[in-house]
Amino acid sequence: MTRIKSTFEQLILRLGNSKIIASKKWEIISNAYNSSSRFYHNLNHLESMLLELEKVKNEIKDWDLILFSLFYHDIIYDSTTTDNEEKSAEFAKHQLGYLNISVEQIEKVQKTILATKSHVFDNDQDINFFLDADISILGADKDFYEMYSRNIRLEYLEYPSFIFNKGRSKVLEHFLSQTSIYKTYFFKNQFETKAIENLKNELKELKRRNQVFSRTNTNEYVKYLEFDGDLSEFFYNSAKILDQTKNIETIDYYPGWYDSGYYRFIFKGTSLHLEYDGMLGTLLRTEPEPSIEDKSNAEEVFVKLLDVRLTKEDLERVRKFNTFNQHHQIVDLVN
Repeated sequence: MTRIKSTFEQLILRLGNSKIIASKKWEIISNAYNSSSRFYHNLNHLESMLLELEKVKNEIKDWDLILFSLFYHDIIYDSTTTDNEEKSAEFAKHQLGYLNISVEQIEKVQKTILATKSHVFDNDQDINFFLDADISILGADKDFYEMYSRNIRLEYLEYPSFIFNKGRSKVLEHFLSQTSIYKTYFFKNQFETKAIENLKNELKELKRRNQVFSRTNTNEYVKYLEFDGDLSEFFYNSAKILDQTKNIETIDYYPGWYDSGYYRFIFKGTSLHLEYDGMLGTLLRTEPEPSIEDKSNAEEVFVKLLDVRLTKEDLERVRKFNTFNQHHQIVDLVN
């Protein structure tokens, strides 16, 4: 990341600030974007954006302000909140207040950062270029897009995939509902067609996964809570929820050894099974040939299970494992 770092330091020095200030400011940025919870919104994302923005540098009126927007637009990123852009804009205001930048310029940076919340067309073309660079990954080749999609999922690991898939689907539908995903001719010409293809493919897969279905051979009513077989933590934490739920009569609980497990119980007269499989993930199912009441009871239990979250300890363990895997994925794609 020496290039992105040197770009920031040169920007700070160009405005008449000292190397010490540049170093301290960079340390704050680096620590934020290198957080263990970040798999996509990290320094690699800034590097990619910088490369795309440099292609249209001659068309950008205020390059320095776009650079400041770049460095601070995701400085605050908490997947459990919805005000990251507002907090990032406020953080930028605080950081830039000591760097020989006018109030008007700081407000422009804040406006640019806030624009990334909705990604809609702006009358300021500089902002449109910035927004397009921010989502240039949407038009990437299939392998890179799929890695991006996986990394976004990793940033929301607290939530089971049933919840994540619904939220992610809304984001994809928002982009697809716009007249054009990209606001500028340069980025539209380069990425629009591929981006539409990528978004539609991901959306189709997300909706397929969240469907309720009946197993054809047994006609069991099945709903998936978590599709990732590596995330056995959702099964164990769901079992704890069932233990604390009224009207649950536990029949049998086998926690397994990270490859399979089951929790059999009766809820309001309906026999239900919470199951985990290292290949299939975590699901809730009925007995074969369920009645309408059985399905209704299964739905009631499933709603309770949607409260399941990974603990802080779970997240640390899973993120460490996926950070190792991510490194090898990048090496494989580059080579």
